[in-house]
Amino acid sequence: MAWNYKVVTAVKANVSDAQFEINHMKAVEEMEDFVNGLGPTPDGIKCLVIESRDQRNFHCWTRDDNGPDRYDLTHVVWSGNATADTMTELLENGAIPCGFDLGGVKQDWTSGNQSLHYFRKIT
Repeated sequence: MAWNYKVVTAVKANVSDAQFEINHMKAVEEMEDFVNGLGPTPDGIKCLVIESRDQRNFHCWTRDDNGPDRYDLTHVVWSGNATADTMTELLENGAIPCGFDLGGVKQDWTSGNQSLHYFRKIT
């Protein structure tokens, strides 16, 4: 079983917040299609979120297990201990963490809350 690599980018430089949200959703859907097309088992997904003020990148290594498992790439807004407890529960139920974004950082470095992105198995 070989590992495959893909990077998808959501551009946020010189675009409106609404356009960045569209770019983000397209990147998420593209990564979900990549992962689900290979049918990995949960231990066959390794993903990183790397963000700058200009773009958000999802780097993913996925094994081609050709199994029936399907995944959803989603996030939880990080807001302290309550979120840590929520993420602990998600991990106990098989979540595959990918990493934090910078909280919607804009070109002027203003920001919203950070989110922790993760894959969850669709049942």
